[in-house]
Parts: sequence; C-alpha cells; structure tokens
Amino acid sequence: MKKSILLAALFCLIIVLTSCSQPGEISVSKYFQAMKMNDKDTMSSMALEPKDLEFKSFEIVTIGEPEEKDLELPIFEQKMRDMIKEKTNLGNLAMDAQDELEDLKDELAETRRSSQKAQVQEKIKEAELVFAEQKQNYNMLLMNIAGLQKKISREKDQIRMSTGRTESLNLFTGKSFYQKVEVKVTLNNGDVNNYVFLLKKTDLTLEEKTIDGRLIIVKILSAADFEKEAQAEEAEAAAEKITEEITEEKTEEVSEDATAEEKNE
Repeated sequence: MKKSILLAALFCLIIVLTSCSQPGEISVSKYFQAMKMNDKDTMSSMALEPKDLEFKSFEIVTIGEPEEKDLELPIFEQKMRDMIKEKTNLGNLAMDAQDELEDLKDELAETRRSSQKAQVQEKIKEAELVFAEQKQNYNMLLMNIAGLQKKISREKDQIRMSTGRTESLNLFTGKSFYQKVEVKVTLNNGDVNNYVFLLKKTDLTLEEKTIDGRLIIVKILSAADFEKEAQAEEAEAAAEKITEEITEEKTEEVSEDATAEEKNE
C-alpha cells in the first residue's frame, strides 16, 4: 500500500515538474537521457545532426525566449528565382565584355601605325578591367547561388523532420519558432564545457489549415563554435548584400543603356 502511494506521489511529481518545464528544456533533457542510454534512434529522431557527448552530468544554464519568423523556404525559393534571372543578366554582361576585349585584340593585330596601336592598347587595358570586374561579379553570384541551394536543402530537411511533410512544400506558408538553450556539461574526462542547443519548430499553413510541427534540435555546438558560426553567417550575409547591390546597379545600367539605344533609334 505504502509502495503504491509512493509510486503515485512520484508520478504526480514528474507530471508537475514536466508541466512547469519549458518545451526547450524538456527536449534538451530528453536528448541527454538518450545520450546516456546510447539510444541512437531517439537521438536521430530529435536532432538534425546528432552529436554524442560522453558526459557525467549536465545543467541547463539559460533558455532563450522563442523567436518567431515567417517560413523561410518560400523566401529562399523566391530569392533563388531572382538570382537565376540575375545570373543570366550578369552572364550576358560578362560575355559582352569578353567580346569587346577580343574585338580590340583583333583590331590591334590589324593596326599598323604606332600611334593607333598605342590607342588600341590603352582601350584593351580598360576592356580587361571591365571584363575582370564582370567575371568577378558573375562568379560571386554563382557562389551565392550554391550557398542558397544548401540553405534550401537544409530548410526542407528541417521541415520534414518537424512536420513529417515532404511534398508540395511550395504550396505552404507558415511560421518557424527558434529557441536557444545553453547547457553546462561535465564530460567524462572532467572537462566542463558550455554547449548551445538551437531548437526549431515549424508550423505549415495551407488554406487556413495548419500542420503543427514538433520541436527539433537543428544545431549542437560548443559555445565557442556557435559564436564562430554566427560571425561567419554575418560575414556571408554581408557578402550576399554586396553582391545584390552590385547586381542591382548592373541591372539598372543595362536598363539605362537599352533605353538610350531605343531613343537613338
């Protein structure tokens, strides 16, 4: 009888403690339990890139406030469509610059007078600079497209893991909820390190119907590595912004040149 009462009391205590815990705290604690039991299946079902820590104990230090964002997949895919268009524009500019350079080289080969050769050579130097710039702009855009393709693939993986949905994702809108949890971990060798668990939950919406996702772990990094990655992402975003600004400028130049040609005609 006493044993039954104790078990019931323990069960009630677990329910109370769980109900008082935040979702992020529960998810991280469950993941540590899975690591302790060496439960690879559970770890894989909870984390996009499972990491197995050999630890003695852990302590959740901080739980960040959930951050809500619009679903990024449609944003990424629209950006990709824009980039593909700009790829064509920048490619044409690079080809035109190359053709201009080749024409000047042909002209130089046919020129006999020294004074004229000097003029053509000067034009070639200018054309080489223009071609190098256009080629660099085009290559930068290719790098950004490759980076965006990786982001799209990763975003689809996260949506699949959170919602179980894999098909017709382009039809959905929705929201993503991010939460950062910092954990102090004592490893088996006695070292004490801080780790960051970045969690994410995705809800998909289609025709006023919502698919509620579950909270998953998208990143498990040491605090130092998390900071380095954040800085790298900021640098990447800055580089993409520069490329976009350059692309916009070149597109405006092409439009202005086309307008000028139409007026001349």
